[in-house]
Amino acid sequence: MLPTPKDIAAQRIWSALYALLVGAGTAFLALALVPARARAVGASVAGVLAAFGWYRRSMARILRRRRVAARGLAESWREVLERRVRAYARLAPEMKARCEALCAVVLAEVRMQGVGCELSDEDRLLISVSAALPILGFPGWEYEGLKEVLVYPRSFDDPTKAGGKRGGDAAGMVFSGEGMMEGMVILARPELRKAFNIDTDHYNVGIHEFAHLVDRADGCVDGVPPGLPRERAVRWLEMVEAELHEDLGRSAIRPYGHTNRQEFFAVASEFFFEDPLNLRTRDPELYAMLVELYRQDPAADEERDRAA
Repeated sequence: MLPTPKDIAAQRIWSALYALLVGAGTAFLALALVPARARAVGASVAGVLAAFGWYRRSMARILRRRRVAARGLAESWREVLERRVRAYARLAPEMKARCEALCAVVLAEVRMQGVGCELSDEDRLLISVSAALPILGFPGWEYEGLKEVLVYPRSFDDPTKAGGKRGGDAAGMVFSGEGMMEGMVILARPELRKAFNIDTDHYNVGIHEFAHLVDRADGCVDGVPPGLPRERAVRWLEMVEAELHEDLGRSAIRPYGHTNRQEFFAVASEFFFEDPLNLRTRDPELYAMLVELYRQDPAADEERDRAA
């Protein structure tokens, strides 16, 4: 979501090429429509205007993101992150700046709406940092299709189910596929706020749901995160299958993570960002795999921060 200089340069090139094509096509069309006396001037003006308009339109989002990222967050919001979000507070200064820039872009681009409740600025900030933390290690990451985050005042029923058992016990949900709710994340506000109160509970509904979106980047939520070489993906699956059949009393992952591969990845991600030193101690192989997956080493950040 953060444009790099390489991204901007590549976008400029493609935008210029497409603008030239649009301009040439418009000029050719104008030659056929403009009266003969003004044909050359009219075609040239139409072509230039069309090319310029197309170029500006195609560059608009990436340049807007650059401005938003450069502006970052207000000092008061950075103070909230330092106080509420341990995963942010332990980051090195350059990664804090990257996290803040990502938060700013998410806040600017993703609709966040309370359903039966009013969202505070702090609620919005906690949603944005939940989205930012999992993608800090991916310079060109894009949450494809993410449109809106809805926040309910309490735990909720699955809105895709018209009948059956309804207990209002869902704290978060991600919708993939097609339909009205595609690209939507739903969170319960009490659970969102609770998620950042205690790190050692290894529970964070915001990170959990955005981890599902990371999982979905290859087209489906299957518990196999994108970007792993084939042999490493095979090893990941072997490790997950072994964990799913592990005695719950011995596993480092809380019981909900043993539901299936998808939930295992999301729950393990919560532990990874909330209490990395503990996870590295209890399950070194799982921790090492998550370091490879997320391209981050939060345990090393924690050690450096404690030594400072």
